[in-house]
Amino acid sequence: KALIPIFFDRAMNDEMIDIFVPPQTLLYFIYINDVVDLFCRLTKKSYQAGLYNLSSGMPITILELATKILDICNSSSRIFCSNNDEAQVFEISTSKLKSEFRWEAKSPIDYILSEYHRSLIA
Repeated sequence: KALIPIFFDRAMNDEMIDIFVPPQTLLYFIYINDVVDLFCRLTKKSYQAGLYNLSSGMPITILELATKILDICNSSSRIFCSNNDEAQVFEISTSKLKSEFRWEAKSPIDYILSEYHRSLIA
């Protein structure tokens, strides 16, 4: 539920990060500014109701996420993967958003993580 804050807290305190789901589990994050951009766009026009996947469309594995956070924090923490099962892969398609609203998230995960880290050390 609070994966990024937990990983940053552990990395900044040089504590072990325990990944208890398969390390190749895909995660999708979206930056709040991208969400606000979409909502602002929706207030300017009238659209039909529908269901949409709101996602960056740029997946990252949980292991890659932990590794990036350790790098950003220059942490000596170690990553322990306690579950080496095969990950179930679920793709989140944003094609409906792209085609109907001509919108897609602009902020890559590296930017999202660096902004979060900057907020912690400010």
